[in-house]
Amino acid sequence: MMFRWLLLVMCGSMAANAETAALRADSEGKLLVKDQPLKLWGLRVACAAAKEESTQQLIGSLAELKENGINALLVCYQGGNGLTQKVFTADGASFEDAAARDRVRRIIEAAGAKDMVVIVSLFFPRKMGIGGQDPKLGSRAAYVAACKTAAEELKDRKNVILAVLDQPMAGVFSNGPMKFTPADVIECLKAAESGAANLLRGGGSSAHDANLQIAKSEAATVILHAETGANPPVFAGVKKPIIHVGYFGTNETAGKNPQGFYPPLAKQPFSDLLDRYLDASTAHFMAHFPAWTEGGMDLKPNRFDLGGQGTQKDPGLMWYVDAVHKRTRKKEERPAGTPALPVKPGKSIFDN
Repeated sequence: MMFRWLLLVMCGSMAANAETAALRADSEGKLLVKDQPLKLWGLRVACAAAKEESTQQLIGSLAELKENGINALLVCYQGGNGLTQKVFTADGASFEDAAARDRVRRIIEAAGAKDMVVIVSLFFPRKMGIGGQDPKLGSRAAYVAACKTAAEELKDRKNVILAVLDQPMAGVFSNGPMKFTPADVIECLKAAESGAANLLRGGGSSAHDANLQIAKSEAATVILHAETGANPPVFAGVKKPIIHVGYFGTNETAGKNPQGFYPPLAKQPFSDLLDRYLDASTAHFMAHFPAWTEGGMDLKPNRFDLGGQGTQKDPGLMWYVDAVHKRTRKKEERPAGTPALPVKPGKSIFDN
């Protein structure tokens, strides 16, 4: 009898540990790992899995990113402005490009080992980049099916958030079979839920009304948005983590600046927003630098290393990670209620 009691206690403890080890959201809208609040400071690297060279470059940069306070990435199965790929089959029922699927797996695993979260976005609207493939699926139903396919692929990943939609404007999908209205996104989220009920998921654009409709749905467990503005958006009556999936600063892709050059006026908005997101306990910030990480849209190389301080002689993103580092490196600089996570040496915070 005593053995049976001990077995039940052990099994209950194991189940509880497995549950608390997962990335989750609490009832107040905070993001938690092992019941400890987690603040995301991220970088959008949408097309990093589009080719092997990019994946290797990103993975090789993770240690430097993490050391400077970056703990989240956004990667898209179908790529991004710098290079797109056809990953799903036309009917969405499976992965057509197993190599691309596996590169996403490697990014997730490498990021997890560095205590980093990966937001995995599913779709991109059109062919982009030198040698890019047309990523569109064959029908509206195929997009819904692909959401379940992706969720089933990601269901056992403890450091992943699924993003059905992360584009600034859903209208960019107007030429495809899936328009991604709020109702469409909610249907896709329900399909993802059927494939992985425990996986955090969301989807959104730059339109606040659309984001609010999605946020109010039980199918969305996080709020993903690309809204502009001087402060994190307010979603009245909704207590879910709010994640900016890629703040786009000045139009650095217009050909006015060399790749990786960010004059002071381009840097200042990021600094201001970082301070405002620092003060918001349920809001999380990710930056988007298309002329660097998606340089292919300007016939320039995609870069997934950090480079330098963003000057003409020292191009790169180090100025941004430095700005994040200044806000995260000391415990007293953390937002109230977000203590440093207890991490055992050599062990990921996502492990049991």
